[in-house]
Amino acid sequence: IPALIRLLDDPDDDVQEAAELACRQLLKVLMSDLKQTVDKRDIAAQYLSEMGAFAVNPLFAMLRESNSILSERASPIEIQMAIVNALSKMIDPDATDLIIRALQDKGDLIVWGAAKALCAIGDTSAIGPLEEALAQWYDPERRLSPTTYVWMTIKNALDQLGA
Repeated sequence: IPALIRLLDDPDDDVQEAAELACRQLLKVLMSDLKQTVDKRDIAAQYLSEMGAFAVNPLFAMLRESNSILSERASPIEIQMAIVNALSKMIDPDATDLIIRALQDKGDLIVWGAAKALCAIGDTSAIGPLEEALAQWYDPERRLSPTTYVWMTIKNALDQLGA
């Protein structure tokens, strides 16, 4: 997969086009595997993490829709955890930047997933954006609201990163 991803930057337009087509097809299969058995989910998450920035936005799109995904082999929370697992293993700096940007999203699942992934990645450049997200998601009036888990995940990420 890393060799295929490198071909996306090849100087030859035909090579770039072929690599992009192959990446899109691979991405489609791997994302489908996130809805399968735990073994397939784990393998798919590993390969998706190797795709780096190419896979970030499609993974967040799937995370956004994960509560409505019907699968006989995986519950929505299992699919969500597989997506976060893939994001958490990314070492591509461009992927990290995209994950940091996702902290600005309005969706609780997206911000939760981004914070969880950034905690696992361990990049301290995420501290500032995580602090901003923490302030945005803190609501003293609704301390036990459904979004409390988002605030707690962001706080945990900041603690793990040494903020």
